[in-house]
This record gives sequence, structure tokens and C-alpha cells, in this order.
Amino acid sequence: MAFPWRPPETFQPEDFERDSLDESIFVAERRGRVAGLLSLCPEERFIHLLFVDPAEHRKGVGRALLAHSMAVLGPRVWLKCQQKNFNALAFYKSQGWSVTPGGADEVGPWSYVASPQASMIAGLT
Repeated sequence: MAFPWRPPETFQPEDFERDSLDESIFVAERRGRVAGLLSLCPEERFIHLLFVDPAEHRKGVGRALLAHSMAVLGPRVWLKCQQKNFNALAFYKSQGWSVTPGGADEVGPWSYVASPQASMIAGLT
């Protein structure tokens, strides 16, 4: 589960279709199974969703999806990450991305996460 601090019933399958409308969706597969998912907003250079199956953690799936996002969007990419998603924030930091306070939404407080190139331009490094 991507947000274990939230009750599972707060998320419905139709939420994905609504929330990712007009986005570019990419699926990472390993051994014929879905290993991860990436949803991009090209006009904003924004990663809307990046999920990796917990069974596939620490196997390069997240790194591959991040690399693919930059191949599609360019080197200046950003995303929002829930502040309670400690593992994801640690992953982004380990990849050289900057993490700074952002805001809050219906899921909770989030951080602004920017690729190394975006961080340099924004003066976040």
C-alpha cells in the first residue's frame, strides 16, 4: 500500500483514471508482472505518480522509472511526495534529488522533490 497511514477505503480504482487523465502512463514489468508505474504530466515536467511494488523494492525499478521520466521530460523534473512516505523520500535523496517543504493536500503534508538539475536552477542545492 502506497499510503499505509490512510485507510485503504479512502482510495478507489476509479481515482486513478480520474487523477491521471491526460497524463502519460508507463508500466515497468519484471518477469511478466507489473513491477512499477509512472504517470507523467509532460507540460509541467511533473511526475504525478511513481509506485513500485513492495516485492520489487531495491531491485532498480524505481531508478529505472526515474531515469525514464527524465528521458521523456528532460533533466529538470519535479514531484510531490507525502512527508509520511519516509522510504520514498529516502529513495529520492539517495538518487541526488532535493527535498524541501511543500504544502498539504487531502492526503496530508507533502514535500517538493526536484531532480538534481531542477534543484540547481531553483537554487535548492
